[in-house]
Amino acid sequence: ETLFRLYYEEVLAAVRQGGFHVMAHLDFPKRHTGNSCDIPELVDQILAAMIENDIVPEINTSTCDRDVKECCPDVPILARWAALGGNRVVVGSDAHATHAVARHFDEAERVLRETGLNIGFYKDGVFQSAAGSTPAEKAL
Repeated sequence: ETLFRLYYEEVLAAVRQGGFHVMAHLDFPKRHTGNSCDIPELVDQILAAMIENDIVPEINTSTCDRDVKECCPDVPILARWAALGGNRVVVGSDAHATHAVARHFDEAERVLRETGLNIGFYKDGVFQSAAGSTPAEKAL
């Protein structure tokens, strides 16, 4: 829990500062620890600051290949994002090779269905809704 707490404190400082559109790897330590750790008092502050600063979370699918076998972040955190008033997300796969582009976007689609969030992308600093498209279709 200490690693996650330290990480979340840094994320909170970053989103309070703002100046960017997307917060990727919201619960990144799970990529290396193999387990999720949600600290609601910190994560909810992060989510509220993201809403206040018009920052959206990225649903990252690279952790689906890791021991944790879920998106980063996954449903519990993203459901709270929606409950707090967030409704937009972007999706990424951390593709560092062509074969990994859109890898595990079926999992991102599951998360989107479970949370009711709207997928999109940024163009010239403006969020563009991709409603009605699957994450895999938007990756093309």
